[in-house]
Amino acid sequence: MSGRYQIMGNLNPPAFLKAYGLDPNAHTSSRDEAYELIRAEMIKYSAAELEQKNMEHGVSLTAGKQTYPLDLTRAEDKKKLHSLKEGADVIIQAFRLRSLERKSFGLNDLLKMANKRGKGIVYIDLDCYGPDGYYAERPGFQQIADAATGCSYVCGKAYGFEEGVSVLPPLPIADMLSSAVGVIDAMLALRDRAKHGGSYHATVALTAVDAVQLVEEVEELLIILCDAWKKH
Repeated sequence: MSGRYQIMGNLNPPAFLKAYGLDPNAHTSSRDEAYELIRAEMIKYSAAELEQKNMEHGVSLTAGKQTYPLDLTRAEDKKKLHSLKEGADVIIQAFRLRSLERKSFGLNDLLKMANKRGKGIVYIDLDCYGPDGYYAERPGFQQIADAATGCSYVCGKAYGFEEGVSVLPPLPIADMLSSAVGVIDAMLALRDRAKHGGSYHATVALTAVDAVQLVEEVEELLIILCDAWKKH
């Protein structure tokens, strides 16, 4: 069963998990690595003209994955993706909010497909600002979220720079945390689908996971962990 994950508790075993990621930025993430750990068949589609800049992340975080270029403005590529979605268990999309609706790959389109085939689907929206508010449909990525939430400002203060100087965090924390949250959402939804049936939808926002890092409780926890690290 290499590359596939058997869903326990399914009424029609053996059933295997197939996850498809739609990513216009061709970023890698810990989401891909986590799906490898659960032995999911993970296929990622990204824009053909985008080059993978960070090759060390590409090697480590997309192990065992298949990545294909697709141009959804071309009828041939749209047809390919339509045929693939018929067998998908999980769809993860990282386009701007509601932009895929214009290409017939929005949430409601996938729900109609799932009802027609008689098998639920898990749909994960991964975006910068979340589903609400006047920023919701704006494009954004990790560095934008770091600046918008104040994480870059906090890093600048931590490095001792003068007031107003912001510094990007040394690691893509927002990408990694949002990927981890997305994997948890997907696994919980798959568990419930196996038990109760139906389709499930979750939204993960980069700014939300960034903001969580700035709450006082997380700061206290980091101080405790830092002290423990120094002692041991």
